[in-house]
Amino acid sequence: MKFVNVRELHINTAKVLAKTRQGEKVIVTNRGKPQAIISSISEKDLDKLGFQDELLLTSESALKKDWLKPEEEKAWKSL
Repeated sequence: MKFVNVRELHINTAKVLAKTRQGEKVIVTNRGKPQAIISSISEKDLDKLGFQDELLLTSESALKKDWLKPEEEKAWKSL
């Protein structure tokens, strides 16, 4: 398992995501304390969990360069 701080994640996002595609879990730290875990997930996994519709909504919003709607933002925060 790899640890990265927030600054390193910001600078090396693509490299960190490449590690997750290889199956590695990455723990993100902020001021030395663990904040989040990043791991790979497939669209099939999202569908099994019931998040496929949310993925489509947020993808459409990103393409339009709009911010998330309040109900979408609430759904993401609840994860």
